[in-house]
Amino acid sequence: MSWKISPKILQKKELLLWVVFLLVGFLVALSAFSSAPASSEKIPDSPESLETFIPSGHLLIPIEVANAERLEGVLGQNGIVDLYQPGQNPGERAKLVGKRLRLLRAPMNPQAFAVLLRDSEVDRFLTTQGPYIASIRPLKEGAHEVTRRSSSLQIDYHKETP
Repeated sequence: MSWKISPKILQKKELLLWVVFLLVGFLVALSAFSSAPASSEKIPDSPESLETFIPSGHLLIPIEVANAERLEGVLGQNGIVDLYQPGQNPGERAKLVGKRLRLLRAPMNPQAFAVLLRDSEVDRFLTTQGPYIASIRPLKEGAHEVTRRSSSLQIDYHKETP
C-alpha cells in the first residue's frame, strides 16, 4: 500500500515548515541582540580607586576601626563620624580624637577604612594610635576637626530639662 499525498497538501506542509523555520531564526536573532551589552556602555574592570575621591589639600589616612562589624549595616561607602580612642584600662573613658570626620570604606575590602583629613591636621591625628571607635553623625553637619590633646577631655551630653 503506497500513500500518495496530493501536491496541494505538500505545498501547505512545505510553506508551514518555512514559516516555522523563519520564526525560529527570528527569535534566535532577537534573543542574541537583546542579551549582548551595548557597545557604548563602559564595563568597569575594577572599582574606582579611592585616590579619585581625595580633594586637593587633603590626605586619606588608613585606620583600624574597632567596631567595623557593627558599622556594617548602618554605614554605606562613606559617612561622617566622630572617632574615639578607647581607654587603655577597663572602666577608663574613651578619648575623642576627631569630630565630624569623613570615613571612607575601601572598595576592594569593605572591612578596611580610611579617614579624610586636611594636610594641616594629619600630624595631630597621627599622635593617637588606633584602633578607633567610630560613632556615626548626620551627613549635613559642619566641617570636621581633629581635637587637641589635653589631659582632661570632657564630653558634654545635652540633657533635656522638663
